[in-house]
Amino acid sequence: MATFDVTSRIKKRSKKYSNNTTTTTSIQPTDYLTLRKNTHWMGIVGCIQPLFRDPYQPPKDLDPTDVCRRIALLQKGKENDPKLQMVLQEEIKRFMVAIRDGLKNLSGPELLNKLARIWQPLYSVSIPYMTALFINFETRIPVHKIILSSFRDVILFKIKFRDSLAEARKEIREAEFPDRGLIPNEISHMLLILQMEV
Repeated sequence: MATFDVTSRIKKRSKKYSNNTTTTTSIQPTDYLTLRKNTHWMGIVGCIQPLFRDPYQPPKDLDPTDVCRRIALLQKGKENDPKLQMVLQEEIKRFMVAIRDGLKNLSGPELLNKLARIWQPLYSVSIPYMTALFINFETRIPVHKIILSSFRDVILFKIKFRDSLAEARKEIREAEFPDRGLIPNEISHMLLILQMEV
């Protein structure tokens, strides 16, 4: 039952965070499109996209110096704070949709195991890397929260995660010799992090 309480709390808090991030500003579609087509922004997206591949592979051509330089040029050009945060949110959601496409037809242990393999590098590599890249930005964009909330909203809430988790927990309860491995440790860690940080 504890896991169900966690997942329901996560879902209840999603609307609160979504409201906090979307009401900070409003930008015109032309502003959004202009920034998305900005040469420096396109270079940043090209560099960070490998961090969100599934299956994860360490990016060989990611140059953090180049990314930081491009971010600095965006700041200098006044392409900053609300606009950049909103465009970054949209790009990360697009990355998450691509990951979700590989999960939507899975269920049960197969889904949980694949989700665990995705979560481990996402949390231990991609989020710290992204946070470090944007740490000097003037407005301190909450990159880790943007990524975690997108992971939750775009992936977890759109696949058969809840049913698969319930099925695994039921099998553990009813088995004479329960297999605790039915719920990977990464899944327990993921639920804890989403509960605490998003």
